[in-house]
Amino acid sequence: LKDLLSKKELEDWIGDDMVAVIWTFVGTPAGLNLRNVLWHGFIAPGEIPFLFLYLLIYVIMCIGYKLSEKTMHHRQLLQLQNCDRISNLFPVLNEEMVKDIGLLLHNSDIVTSEMMLPYITTALDHYRYARYEQCVVLLLPSLENCIRLLYISVCGYSDRILTAETSVLYTTFDEMLSPSLSDGTRNKLVDALGEPVFEVLLAVLQHENGPRLRDHVSHGEVAPDSYTQTVASLLLSVLAIILMKYRTRPDTVSQHDCQGSLAWIERNMADIKNFTSPYHPITIVREKALDLCDDIIALKDIEVPIDIGTECGSVDLTELGEAFKKMWAMFDRDGISQHQDTQSFLRFLCCDMKDRHKYSREIKSVLSSKSISTIYCDKSTLIVASLLQQLMVKSAVCNRNVLLVADTRYKQWTKMELRSRQRKNYQRFIAGLPVLSSALSLVLLTVTFNLSLIYHLPHAEPEFFKYSLRYLKLIVKFVDNMAVLSSPDKNRWDDCVGLAKILFTDVHKYCVLVLTTCSSKDTTIGLPR
Repeated sequence: LKDLLSKKELEDWIGDDMVAVIWTFVGTPAGLNLRNVLWHGFIAPGEIPFLFLYLLIYVIMCIGYKLSEKTMHHRQLLQLQNCDRISNLFPVLNEEMVKDIGLLLHNSDIVTSEMMLPYITTALDHYRYARYEQCVVLLLPSLENCIRLLYISVCGYSDRILTAETSVLYTTFDEMLSPSLSDGTRNKLVDALGEPVFEVLLAVLQHENGPRLRDHVSHGEVAPDSYTQTVASLLLSVLAIILMKYRTRPDTVSQHDCQGSLAWIERNMADIKNFTSPYHPITIVREKALDLCDDIIALKDIEVPIDIGTECGSVDLTELGEAFKKMWAMFDRDGISQHQDTQSFLRFLCCDMKDRHKYSREIKSVLSSKSISTIYCDKSTLIVASLLQQLMVKSAVCNRNVLLVADTRYKQWTKMELRSRQRKNYQRFIAGLPVLSSALSLVLLTVTFNLSLIYHLPHAEPEFFKYSLRYLKLIVKFVDNMAVLSSPDKNRWDDCVGLAKILFTDVHKYCVLVLTTCSSKDTTIGLPR
């Protein structure tokens, strides 16, 4: 909002008088800053005069009148569809459960009776009457206030309960949900809430690919019809777990007092014990890698005309596969290379395209079994995850292009609809299929390898980490070019095959470099076995 208010274009559209009023009352910290102090849960009921409310309504009407005289392109409001991936975390709350939360509110250390209790109580009433938008709008700042009280308590920041001044940064979710404090020490809120609850909060509020509820709602970006019972119920369930953990006197709210029995909260806590955020970059990479594995296997089902007049080519990657396997074994921290089916990695890369499905089980097993910690990720780890995510996205595009061209051209061939030049291009496509399949398989193995080391690579010797990033960026450039060249409007299959062969050579050089460096230094380049 501060950036918007400083734009000259805004003054031209609504007038400098309107900008001055908004600046003074709504933002920035130099004024009353109503927007921030309200949305971050600093204001108790009754502290904002009704006069301010009337003024803001009047300002909105004036702005609407001014804009009605101009032609505007409205931005489409967001739908909270990506909440569906976590909507099944908890059951939808019924009336008895809502009553339980109401009782817990009066028996909690982290709910201030004069500030947040009226808001949450009103939010519960909105939920009862299916006014889910109003429920969510009241719950978000209330939840932030409750977590802030817990945060400043466990981290020893008692002087920061109310730091909504112009010269002091607010203690907001961005800081509270960081895994480490500004001095580098572990955030004690993680232990206070428990990692599962902390992970749920990150998924709901923080992760870039998640719903980011507080950000989107507080910035007015969410469509009114997108506030569903599921979204409101999710926030209330998280609040219930936190209230349950921090009851003032646990014995005063007995299961007899609660209509639905507090057992449902205990069950919710048990259900998220092994929760991993589906929106974390590393989780997304793993899911996309599993999808790519299936996509690569699907290439074996491509139909080839009997009278095509050309055979599928081949590529010998045995030497590259052996070097890759040795490098993997050298840095293996989880015993993957010692698995009885370790040859499956080599065979997956080097086998015939139609036999690749026979060796995919081991790749999927490694991707699925690898435990992921999505709370403690430093910047370097996220950089690696971002590169891996780019690899998966572009590789999926390449694979779709190949399948699309294969299906379209096959139909056109059988119906004799291809011109001479298109027939020759299609023949080159068929001849290059095994090379393209092997290239995508190499990308998949590279992602699997880096996922197995993703928490350790940033802590290796700087030189090796630099080489690793350069290597990943090289492959990202390859799949980016391949996605363009394989697109239906390009169909440059000779160039795609040429790129793939360059990739094989470069990756082999990288593996040899790593193996040589390790041998000469008699070390695993900073990665303890």
